[in-house]
Amino acid sequence: MKHISLGFFGLVVILVSVLSANAQSTWVEDFENGLDNWEEMSGDWEIEEDGGNHYLVTPFAQDAQAAGTNDPWILLAPDGKPADIADGTIEFKAMLMLPGGAGIIFRPIIRGTDVDHCYWFSLDSRAEYSFMLLRVDVDKPNQDGYNATGEAYGNELPIVQGAIDVDTWYDVKIELTGNHWDCYLDGEKLIDYDDDPEWAYKSGIIGIEVDCGQAAIDDIQITGATGLAVESSDKLTSTWGSIKN
Repeated sequence: MKHISLGFFGLVVILVSVLSANAQSTWVEDFENGLDNWEEMSGDWEIEEDGGNHYLVTPFAQDAQAAGTNDPWILLAPDGKPADIADGTIEFKAMLMLPGGAGIIFRPIIRGTDVDHCYWFSLDSRAEYSFMLLRVDVDKPNQDGYNATGEAYGNELPIVQGAIDVDTWYDVKIELTGNHWDCYLDGEKLIDYDDDPEWAYKSGIIGIEVDCGQAAIDDIQITGATGLAVESSDKLTSTWGSIKN
């Protein structure tokens, strides 16, 4: 994996959809229509444009936040109705941007009910935590857990060490089947994991959270979803190639 010269930059991502076992359609979000499909739970979220391509930029968070605090986060909720994901595939492009006081972390948050009861899936500029899956539940502090604030509040699941470069777009793909996770970075499978069925979240939200620093996300694709109007976008096959390169 690549190595960075900047410090640790923290942030979190949470995405949302409605899923059924039989549906195989793909829902696409390219942010060309702004934040129409999203509900801003806290923080000021913005759409930026570069060469005709629009993408979501998170609020800037100077310092890493303790679990259970009101981190800036946004929820996918078309027509004001949060969606729910069980089994399926989530793909998106992500870029770490400005480092905060603790660096940069980018975390899609998947399943569960809210930012403190879910899975965190991290891209992190710290080499020791560069690609990581965590199960978070602030109401169960007795689990063996990830201790970021002096209180164990979740379970560290797989961690892949390396480093994530700042100002570089990455392709992320997450495949969910029951309690099994397959996670890819730029086409390389880095996580192949079965969570403990006793603790696993079986379904729930998708969204985006900022823990520290700032990041961008674009071209979200959710396959196997219901409750989301399937949309097409020619941006994915035209504009994006020139922007990323």
